[in-house]
Amino acid sequence: MSSDDILNETRFLFVLSSTIDGWEQFIVKNHPVGRYFIPRRELNYFNKDNAEKLIYEVLDGTGVRFSEKVIDLIFSYTNGHLFEIHALCSALYDSSIKGKVDKKEWEAGFEQGLLYLGNAVFENILLEVSEKEKETMLSLSFFDNPVVQNEISNKSKQLGLHIIDINKHLRRLTEKRIIENPQRGIYFIKDRLFREYIKIFRK
Repeated sequence: MSSDDILNETRFLFVLSSTIDGWEQFIVKNHPVGRYFIPRRELNYFNKDNAEKLIYEVLDGTGVRFSEKVIDLIFSYTNGHLFEIHALCSALYDSSIKGKVDKKEWEAGFEQGLLYLGNAVFENILLEVSEKEKETMLSLSFFDNPVVQNEISNKSKQLGLHIIDINKHLRRLTEKRIIENPQRGIYFIKDRLFREYIKIFRK
């Protein structure tokens, strides 16, 4: 379906969107679906300039305007992740008042965007983890930078959680590629929106 001959003849372009992990099952010789979607193109995160340009161009002609502060917040929370930009912008667009989205509209739109991402992405990730692993992730979600296990343990105690052998849960979450382990003994939830979702909706 992606060959130039087919495109030129039919004028149709078929696009299959997937995470890298989800795509792995299709990358086998002569797979009935995968063989039609080669070559594969991985979408990179947008830099700040491209993210802003995307938002401005999508809003052009809609009568809705996002303030510069809101656009800065969108990039700060998404780091240029295209689907997350879409989710936040869609929710913020719906929360606009008289065509304007400023800091006052940010809170309601932000929470709605998180709920949308939770239903579409985050809850599916959390299906893979045990209750104690979820408690471990909740403790870790309060850190904006990679931290050592002792800090995570201390945070879990502050939250009133009783997690036995937290290192085991951190290791399992790392093996499942749900949290980052940039250095030995140091852990992190890289996606800021995922951290916020866990803090707000998983307490």
